[in-house]
Amino acid sequence: MEQNGLLRKPIAYLLFSVMGFFFFFFCLTGRDLAVEGNLLWTGGYLARILLISLFAGVLSGGVVCFVLYRLAERRKGEGAGPVLRCALPGGAVFGGSAFLLAVSWLPGYLAYYPAICTYDSPIQVGQIAEHSYIDHHPLAHTLLIKAAMDFGRNVLGSANSGMASYALLQLLLLASVFAFGIWRLYRHGVKPGWLVLLLVILMVYPFNAYLCISVTKDTVFSAFFVLQVISIFELLHNASRKKRVAWQEWLFFFSTLGMILFRNNGQYAFLVFLAVLLPAVLFGRKNRKSLGRMLLWGMAGLLVGNIALAALFRFTGAQQGDRREMLSMPIQQLARCMIYHGGAGVLPEDDNTMDEADRALIRDFILDEGYRDYDP
Repeated sequence: MEQNGLLRKPIAYLLFSVMGFFFFFFCLTGRDLAVEGNLLWTGGYLARILLISLFAGVLSGGVVCFVLYRLAERRKGEGAGPVLRCALPGGAVFGGSAFLLAVSWLPGYLAYYPAICTYDSPIQVGQIAEHSYIDHHPLAHTLLIKAAMDFGRNVLGSANSGMASYALLQLLLLASVFAFGIWRLYRHGVKPGWLVLLLVILMVYPFNAYLCISVTKDTVFSAFFVLQVISIFELLHNASRKKRVAWQEWLFFFSTLGMILFRNNGQYAFLVFLAVLLPAVLFGRKNRKSLGRMLLWGMAGLLVGNIALAALFRFTGAQQGDRREMLSMPIQQLARCMIYHGGAGVLPEDDNTMDEADRALIRDFILDEGYRDYDP
């Protein structure tokens, strides 16, 4: 498949055709879902969609590959045949990856226009409407939703249009972050075949298409989390080579700041990272200077993040949520299951078998979630 970093023409055509097929398949089905509200997967419908996607995907993939191939065409010895050089500009790798990711997720955006309002967003919208905030949900994200709604009402004519703009920006953000990761892997010498495979997985993995258009803190947090993972890898890689790059340290700082602002538990998870990093700085024998700088940048991000949270708390006049959540993230998810699926007296099919002590624990959690009228 590859020789000295070169990708042969038939393989390049195949890879671009596969990506073209998936692009048209999801565009067509996404359009039909948006128009009809549902899809009936009959044999005739499936055959038609597959044939159109195959034809259009192979044609468009071939055209794109031909253009790129002509731009990068080189000869490697007599009779070796033409090849597509993989030494593409970094901007082409990043921009091409971001574009393909964005267009592969667009059908979901059109189908669920203006956005998917998930479990926390109705509560946050309620806080915005009542001008009564609680920091159980990240205040930065709640204010971001408010800004989108205000933009929609004042500029676009409706709050729904504002939320659609917000969801589109989220989609572009997540696509750009994933593309940035692919570009960095490319710069570190990962073979193009693996990068194309990674790109295709990111394009077709259904969770990504839903996450990018869901009005939830988890989407923005995920973007910052991915950026932090990339920055940590870059810093550790530089430490092993006795090298320092300023932008990677700044990326680590801002990704830490974003994690703290857009997920309350983000700072607690980051504290665990710092607790692991500190012994390496104090007692490690290698790269202590580089790791020490990483520790300082991390502590700076943590400090600035908490100062920003305190400022948002004061600005919004928010009420404080339950701090026990930081110690009981698994219990929090179990409590959600009990609330939404019976056992706590919320649903009609509840068998009311819980004792009073368990009910008290669930009651505390429910009140923290914002269900003020609940009385088990």
